[in-house]
Amino acid sequence: MYFFAGILAVAGLFFGKEGFFNACGALVILFLIHQYLESLKKDEALRIGGKQAEVLASTVKQHAEELAGRRKMLSTTGPYGQTNSRRWEREKAKFAAQVYEPQLMGKSSILTNESVSKAIDDLIDKTKLPNQLSKKPVTELTPIEFEQACAAILEKAGWKATQTKASGDQGADIVAEKPGLKVVIQCKLYSKPVGNKAVQEVHAAKGIYRAKHAVVVSNQDFTTSAKEAAAALDVLLLHDYNLQHLYARLQGVVPPRVL
Repeated sequence: MYFFAGILAVAGLFFGKEGFFNACGALVILFLIHQYLESLKKDEALRIGGKQAEVLASTVKQHAEELAGRRKMLSTTGPYGQTNSRRWEREKAKFAAQVYEPQLMGKSSILTNESVSKAIDDLIDKTKLPNQLSKKPVTELTPIEFEQACAAILEKAGWKATQTKASGDQGADIVAEKPGLKVVIQCKLYSKPVGNKAVQEVHAAKGIYRAKHAVVVSNQDFTTSAKEAAAALDVLLLHDYNLQHLYARLQGVVPPRVL
């Protein structure tokens, strides 16, 4: 503003009224050109933003089931009913950096981190997801009910799922079978990440039951030592919301997420 006023003052001082009005006309033209260019920039930004929003929606829809499960697992409720979503916020940031942004083909996202984070939650809420593990929240299940819910999911997915006895189960809670395929599964309903003891137990059960695969399924994440033991012993670590895809995971049709 002061710059333009200075130009007009100089024009009036050296060129009189005519110079003053000519300068005014020139400045008006320059201002209109500037406004037009700014509007073009905004239109282009809106166009790019719209395209990137479409990419984000498509990417979230592709991974909606996994994201919904991660949100459920990583968002916890405190003793006074307060929600702690810090771990979920970090997970969304990681998803945006590792999954969404590479889809932009090297272009920087013009969507803000806050808008991407909110959009992920909104898109998950709008996506129709498969049936949940149980009608009751997982946190309200007993360990036996959790095993029963896991067995029911497996049965629905085409497995013959047999629950072992509560005592003397030899490290397996469920023996799941398809023609020519037997899998031992240990079910862990925890309030914290599952450790490597479960991995070692189900690996031992694999030999005892003469199964081809060993799996630990849980409502929680797994510790670093559990992941390392699972990699060394060829044990599949699975979250309850992915149990229905067990056969595809075992066949490598749906690659397991990097835990």
